[in-house]
Amino acid sequence: MLFYANAEKITQLANIYFNLIKKYSQDAYSADINYPDLSDEERAQLGEPKPGSSYSYVKPEDWKKFRSFLVEQSNRSNPLLDRELTAYTPGETVNLLNNPKIVKWMNEVRNFRIPEEYKIIALVPCAKTKPWGATRPKKSDLYNALNKIVDMQRDAQLNPKGKIYFVTISEPLGVVPQDLWDNFPQYDNPGLFRDPAMRSGLFTKDYENTPIKTKHIIPFDETAYEQAIKNLGSTIEQFMSNNKLDGRVFVSFVEDQSGRIKTTHSDMLDKANVGEILPPEQRFTKPSGKTSRDKQTPIDHYMKYLKQV
Repeated sequence: MLFYANAEKITQLANIYFNLIKKYSQDAYSADINYPDLSDEERAQLGEPKPGSSYSYVKPEDWKKFRSFLVEQSNRSNPLLDRELTAYTPGETVNLLNNPKIVKWMNEVRNFRIPEEYKIIALVPCAKTKPWGATRPKKSDLYNALNKIVDMQRDAQLNPKGKIYFVTISEPLGVVPQDLWDNFPQYDNPGLFRDPAMRSGLFTKDYENTPIKTKHIIPFDETAYEQAIKNLGSTIEQFMSNNKLDGRVFVSFVEDQSGRIKTTHSDMLDKANVGEILPPEQRFTKPSGKTSRDKQTPIDHYMKYLKQV
């Protein structure tokens, strides 16, 4: 009986120990992680009613634990995630752009040179599922299609009017050339989306499984949004200017299919002031989602336009 009593006690202690390890290993506000801060405007919004909504912003006392939940959610989507490189509001995004890892990336990528053999430079949206190259998970239809085009071109199965090179438009990285699709800082930055559900990744019914239990809105600083978009646009502008060559054509695939929504990537291109390099007629829509009535595959969508260039 003594043996079984001791065994039970050891099991209880082991469970306590592993629960503590789990708690502290998953603590998104660990002292050794440098997370971006909210802006002053976003901090003032916490706990206040959201104008035009029946919901309030997340309470001040709940923000850290809710953000911790969001980081865990991001980490589940991408086990390679660098937790420092997360931003769920425009204010956090502005501060994230000052992270040394992001600053280093931008300084290097602004001066990246696309090999001269490529005559068509296609700007494409980033995707939540990362990375995007040969090591990518198989979840992203968009990047499965883009990589298929790269492979077809390499194997001479594709013969457009010029050799194609893809460049990802990204917040907070500005741009990610296809050569670096397997080697870029692993981030999650939905903070510039205007739709609260897109920022949080949660629908109303999902909140019962979060630490705050009921639906609340993540803060959103409009001024910080404009600042972040302007800063990212500047990086894109310098990258494109540095890669402009005679006979080279730039196109993009970041516009919303409906034409009613301004995507963050489209907004970044507007702020980049690259109309001479990328005129409006060369800014195409991104492929439609799985729920769209348009059953055209992403590859068909891209090639429809690329073959015209």
